[in-house]
Amino acid sequence: MPKRSCKFTEDLQNELPFLNKNIYRNLDKQVHNSVKEELDGFYERCIAYVDLWENSFGNSEQFSWVNLTKAIAVDWENAETSAEIINSSLLDVPDMKMNNDQLFDEVVLAKEYLQSNWEQWKQEETTRDVIISSEEKWLRLFGHFKENHIVAPNLIKIVEYGFCLPGTSAPVERVFHL
Repeated sequence: MPKRSCKFTEDLQNELPFLNKNIYRNLDKQVHNSVKEELDGFYERCIAYVDLWENSFGNSEQFSWVNLTKAIAVDWENAETSAEIINSSLLDVPDMKMNNDQLFDEVVLAKEYLQSNWEQWKQEETTRDVIISSEEKWLRLFGHFKENHIVAPNLIKIVEYGFCLPGTSAPVERVFHL
């Protein structure tokens, strides 16, 4: 990402209504410089925040398998990578720590369930002329687990984390275009 330059004061002068421009121009030199420093500092902090926010989801593509676009999406490699990302990014949250041994068992069971139901879901989509969402597929899987007394706390955490990731940065960018 290219480095953003801090030319906020120039932008400010171009954007403020005429009356505010006159007030800004008529400030004494010391107050003028103080306002300029404050505005430049605010602008730099905003840019730093956006950069930090934008980079905090750098590994989000590693969670794309959670969308269940293929029957083979759930596999150990994807789950393990996702667990590592969660474990490293949430070190201060002990309840989010993944247990890889349990996760492996959960993934094997989830993969079996998804593969055995995938064709039925495709048929259902064709018959009803609808698309079964990834959320619905996960609900069916976890419903099956619950009915069969299968606990999957690690897989649930990964799915929750994956669904919490923003799809775009548009909401944050919209704030800066008000």
